[in-house]
Amino acid sequence: MKSSFPFFCTIALLVLAIAGCGKGPPSDDDTPLTSDAASVVKADATVFPKRFQRNLSRAFALADAGERSPVMACTSVIAIAAGNPLPAGVVPDPDNVRAFELCYVDVGVRYIDALLAQIGPDAGDDAKLGICARIASYGIISRTSVGSFAAHVGLDRATLDARLVARVRAEMARKCPEQIEALTG
Repeated sequence: MKSSFPFFCTIALLVLAIAGCGKGPPSDDDTPLTSDAASVVKADATVFPKRFQRNLSRAFALADAGERSPVMACTSVIAIAAGNPLPAGVVPDPDNVRAFELCYVDVGVRYIDALLAQIGPDAGDDAKLGICARIASYGIISRTSVGSFAAHVGLDRATLDARLVARVRAEMARKCPEQIEALTG
């Protein structure tokens, strides 16, 4: 008997994404990036895969703002890109792989950077502890929810975690050294 667990996970992710976004299901439209959305992308970043542009733009905008976790916005992307495991021998769609990497690594780095930027020289211990706790929470939630689907597009969560940590390690070591482990498990 075939397990319905992957199907259930996909449905659960979609329901969470719809509830979290408040604007209905994710769009697969081919609308090109606007100048505002394009400004979200760093100059050296690859352009978003076309069918993920709207949802990735939203995830990057949330990450850059540093006010709310971008996990829910990435859930919309992951549900489309990696909702179900591929049958044996099937090669994942490169756009799905790229969208997954962008949401898991690049959006994560941008969110952590935005939070770390809030820890200025005048930040009190309580403010610093609160921000560091948000980073740890983000790492745990992202790894256990979004990261659990990495294998569905042929990626390894530990490798993705290492890439994310390599990009934030120096600043994390200065401002939130105890939370680095929360990003890698």
